[in-house]
Amino acid sequence: MHQPATEARPSLYYRYQVFAPWLPSAHPAHPAQLPSAGPPLQRSRVAVVGSGPAGMVTALELARHGVASVVLESELQVSQGSRAIVFTRRSMEILQQVGVADRITASGLPWRFGNSFYRGQRVFRMEAHTIRTTATAR
Repeated sequence: MHQPATEARPSLYYRYQVFAPWLPSAHPAHPAQLPSAGPPLQRSRVAVVGSGPAGMVTALELARHGVASVVLESELQVSQGSRAIVFTRRSMEILQQVGVADRITASGLPWRFGNSFYRGQRVFRMEAHTIRTTATAR
């Protein structure tokens, strides 16, 4: 069984925050048990399990089509950015279809090459080709 990490992930780029777990006792199942401080909570008919790329795109597409959903995640901390080293072309096409590709690439870290190491020795080097975009073409 998955046990969420209780310590913040180490990162050079983001400050991760660990949240308290969701406890059923703190969230009554019946609207009559809710405090009368506001309107009753609306229950979602669709639950998206997992807040990874597939889960988030599913929730975005549902919202775009007017379907309310709730995203369930077992982790106690939320990544502020992708933990992926790159996005594939197909992933970028999907992100473009749901309207978030520009925002994701704007917060990305550019790179020109990557190295793979095995036992302290570089065994592979990959160089990225420079892609001309409207931002780089002048």
